[in-house]
Amino acid sequence: MTELIVLKIGGSVLTYKGKRARENKQAIARIAREIASAKKRTGARLIIVHGAGSFGHAMVAKHKLNEGVYSKKQFTAVAETHLMISELSNLFCKQLISNGVPAVSFPPIALAESSEKKLEKIFLKNIREFLDRGIV
Repeated sequence: MTELIVLKIGGSVLTYKGKRARENKQAIARIAREIASAKKRTGARLIIVHGAGSFGHAMVAKHKLNEGVYSKKQFTAVAETHLMISELSNLFCKQLISNGVPAVSFPPIALAESSEKKLEKIFLKNIREFLDRGIV
């Protein structure tokens, strides 16, 4: 089986931290090119995990989502945060695809179950199927 690499890219690399929901287009483009080059060279199966940077941290801090989600007001903040981070993921996937890397985004909110701020379950079946087909 082909090697599996999990690459974590910090949100502060992909975004401008001091500016709300502002992507760093040059960094995203450069990283996508480097990933495409490495993938072509190695043929490795690849999972990319990226941080939220300015697309999520402000909302998480403002509504204390990192402390747990307990109120209806926080539910709206979760939805807004998810939407913003999905936007960043889409921007990054678009750059990967334009560099010949078939990439799709799997939002963590749809893959994991947690309780009391602890990961309980993670659902990997679909991710494994995509990886087996060469999709990042």
